[in-house]
Amino acid sequence: MKFFGKLRRLTSIILALVNVAMVLALLATGYAGVFNPARHPSTEIMVLAFPLPLVINVAFLVFWLLFNYKYAIIPLVGFLLCWGPIRNYCPVNFSSNECKDGIKVTSFNICSLVKVKTHVAVDFFANLNSDILCLQEVPPYKEKYESFCEGMKSLYPYYEMVDRHQMERVCVYSKYPILKKELLPIESKKNNCAAFFLDVDGDTVLVLNVHFETVGLQLKERKKIESIIKQKEIDSKERSIVRKISESAARRAPQVDMVADYMQKYKDMPTILCGDFNDVPNSYAYRRVEEYLDNCFRAKATGPGFSYNQYDMLIRIDNIFCSDDWETCSCKIASKINISDHYPVIATIKKRTNP
Repeated sequence: MKFFGKLRRLTSIILALVNVAMVLALLATGYAGVFNPARHPSTEIMVLAFPLPLVINVAFLVFWLLFNYKYAIIPLVGFLLCWGPIRNYCPVNFSSNECKDGIKVTSFNICSLVKVKTHVAVDFFANLNSDILCLQEVPPYKEKYESFCEGMKSLYPYYEMVDRHQMERVCVYSKYPILKKELLPIESKKNNCAAFFLDVDGDTVLVLNVHFETVGLQLKERKKIESIIKQKEIDSKERSIVRKISESAARRAPQVDMVADYMQKYKDMPTILCGDFNDVPNSYAYRRVEEYLDNCFRAKATGPGFSYNQYDMLIRIDNIFCSDDWETCSCKIASKINISDHYPVIATIKKRTNP
């Protein structure tokens, strides 16, 4: 009996040490986005790995509560120290309301409408009935683009588009007058970021529509990610994919910094930022924007909320942020909409009343 008692204690100590290691991994991956990937490229991989130590620590918590509750303090301390990143990744909110006087904002990467016919997309946006609609990857092909614009004319009186590369368009459809637009000259061969100034009930509102640097994986490489997830394969090809992910994060960092500088310039103006970040919560891109704006999904949604729907890549890379001038009433990812490789992010916000 003494032998089994000692063995049990030894096993508990070994598992506790493993749990401590997993808590350290949770902290490292949760806060890796503090570092600029342009100078520390490996931090991007750490950020992407965050769900793994999170799930392991949850499993440890359940295990300790069932078999040795005293050690439950280990994962609990980890959760407390990493509460911010956990909330970014998987928020939990118990209240959400569709305010009657709110503004419905949608951000949607429509993947050039390659998955659906133009009229299907127009019908979807008609039923969605957003007040401000920010789109990324609007069709670059002339015939399809003109057909899409013609269909959207009946839905929105105001529309502006930015097309720097003649292949990557970001645009805003609005029920409010668009006063002007400005291209943000990010360094990219394909992606675009732009600012649109809207007249919302007499107030000038800055709407930023961003599409940060794409990872640039080929179709075969994207399918390889699926096999990595399912089979845990690691070879030279996977290392090549990891390198591409790190390099894209390094290119994305100065783009995000430019947008952050732009927000600093207009910090006193009510601001809404929508877009495809091509990066996950807790990343450098997410954290830089969060320095100025609040994430609507974190404020009112519950769960991880995956916005990309291809190759078993369960990630949230699409976002809506807003300044303190706005109160988020609700936010969701419309995961039943299958007209793109992304799902739309939909938020209802309203102006805060001055005390």
